[in-house]
Amino acid sequence: MSSEVNLRKGEYYVFYPEYFDKNLSRAQGRRVPKKFTVETPTIEMLAIAAKRIGLDPKVDSAAYPRLWWEMRGRLIIKKQDLPKTQLLKNLAKSLQVVHEYMMKKKQEKAKEEKVRKKKKR
Repeated sequence: MSSEVNLRKGEYYVFYPEYFDKNLSRAQGRRVPKKFTVETPTIEMLAIAAKRIGLDPKVDSAAYPRLWWEMRGRLIIKKQDLPKTQLLKNLAKSLQVVHEYMMKKKQEKAKEEKVRKKKKR
């Protein structure tokens, strides 16, 4: 991915899931206020959230420099008219919706599995 996109020219914004992680402090890399964060966001969730607000994200496998041992990926987005801080806030709000939807689906699936196991007995 990095070979396709020249990040050094400053034409792209880079977003890491850590920016939106409720479990991290600002010192550890969180970039948005706690009220806009979610529990352990994934790069897939972030990509869906970006698409929801009309962006064309590209997913790249990379580690956040402060947590170099965790390869959670990063999102690369062509620069917009909005400043990065506003884009961060918009992405965070969209991510909350995506996260809530995915958690609901996960709970429904677990409930169905529990019912299936009961029926097998």
